[in-house]
Amino acid sequence: MIIDRVRKLPEDFHLLLEESLMAKFGAIERLQNSYIDGTNTFSRPGEGLFVVRLGSKLVGICGLNIDPYQESAEVGRLRHLYVAETHRLKGVGRKLVSEVEVHAQGTFDSLQLYTSDPKSSAFYLALGYKKGGIGKASHAKQLQT
Repeated sequence: MIIDRVRKLPEDFHLLLEESLMAKFGAIERLQNSYIDGTNTFSRPGEGLFVVRLGSKLVGICGLNIDPYQESAEVGRLRHLYVAETHRLKGVGRKLVSEVEVHAQGTFDSLQLYTSDPKSSAFYLALGYKKGGIGKASHAKQLQT
């Protein structure tokens, strides 16, 4: 499993997009649209777009932004986490979030995210996120300093 920070959407991004649309998970389409129109290219200080590959196959993606719903640039936002269905429950999402958290340390004091999905909520709780947060957030986690 290789996790990389990328500067642009991978050429095979459409594979995750198509699967996510079939599953009625709109976050990957929003990621693509905001990237293409330039409103979110994950390029401000501390931000990043991360992908997971098994061999050459793209199996996951996750973004990290300065939280747009906060006034403080010290709060990061975990965004658009998606793991291909055939690779779920195999540690891919856990490793991806862990890599994003490592990258976030030193820039952000905490991370927030929003999900209304009970399975996603349970996943984040298992990773040490707490329910709640400030503003438009369902979960938050203080980062180690």
